[in-house]
Amino acid sequence: MKCIIIDDDPLITDLVLHYADKCELISSCLACNNAVDGLKLLSNGAFDLLFLDYNMPDLNGKAILELKQDGSAVVMITSDKEFAVETYQFDDVKDYLLKPLNYDDFESALIRLSANDKVSINKEHSNPTGKNKIIIKDGNNWIPVDIDSIRYIKSESNYCHLITESGNIMTLSNLSNLIEKLPDYFIRSHRSYVINTHFIERLNLENIYIGSKMIPISAKYKSDIKAYIQKNS
Repeated sequence: MKCIIIDDDPLITDLVLHYADKCELISSCLACNNAVDGLKLLSNGAFDLLFLDYNMPDLNGKAILELKQDGSAVVMITSDKEFAVETYQFDDVKDYLLKPLNYDDFESALIRLSANDKVSINKEHSNPTGKNKIIIKDGNNWIPVDIDSIRYIKSESNYCHLITESGNIMTLSNLSNLIEKLPDYFIRSHRSYVINTHFIERLNLENIYIGSKMIPISAKYKSDIKAYIQKNS
């Protein structure tokens, strides 16, 4: 599942991100500490599950439930059980977690959702036509990026550079997390590179050429490149 957590408390969002990283049912999780920005992100329809705080300034959880138009399931996060129960009037609300959060309750909620087929995975995530988007944080902004526009991704320290047809986007992320969000026509050729095979102009078992860029192939990923060549030749 692709998830998002909207909570004005950074300690809660950090904790949920930590739990999400441990849980095999979650492929990715995005955190947002601003309710208005979170609602905008939801409008892209890129998420299967929303962890939502009830008490927030500007927009509380109930207001977001009234305004959200995507089909993501919702798990409420609150310190007041009565507030959580009240939100069950909304069809999207499937469960709730009471503060202080703990991993066992978090995992149990995910297992219940999965077992009861209450979360319908967004088909756009695996859309082979490439018309889907991923949401990338660039500084203080969240940017929807057309997956098909990404030529390759380069990892550098704690950052990744997404080289697209329109320019370079730098985001604080690691390459392993990013590649999980991408369709299977993206392959890794090196610990620092993921490439969109649709942009390959030529290649051998040492390098891949995308435009004027020469991208190395490391020994660890050479078998993946061989498999790609065999499959498409």
